[in-house]
Amino acid sequence: MLPIGKAGWAWAESRIDIRVRGRLLRSVSFGSADNEHGEGVEHAAWTPDSQFFVFNTSSSGGHMPWHGPAYFYARRENRFRSLDDYIGPGPCLAFTVVAPDVVRINIYEAITDAMRGHDTYRPVRVRLGRLRVGDQ
Repeated sequence: MLPIGKAGWAWAESRIDIRVRGRLLRSVSFGSADNEHGEGVEHAAWTPDSQFFVFNTSSSGGHMPWHGPAYFYARRENRFRSLDDYIGPGPCLAFTVVAPDVVRINIYEAITDAMRGHDTYRPVRVRLGRLRVGDQ
């Protein structure tokens, strides 16, 4: 994880490099042309089985402050994917990973019940090894 934002705000935009013995396998940048509309990594972790690198981000431009997109790198496929594509949008909160390849994270749910009067988040458990590219 490398901070790539403008001076003084380097943390606000990030790049993830996946390397093995120094060799670059895959890279993804969350930088923007104006350094104000990218994404910065908030929290990241490898699953205990070392098959998935999971991370969430926040917008450097402040759009949708309730939403922290979640992504993961799948070692077997050597590619990055959006976890949001499988579970829906989540809040800017940390997630946890547990053996072997499980992510526990909250997803956003709009509540239409006037009595409750606010939106909520629902915790979900995702087994990354069981997701398939065609599942999205």
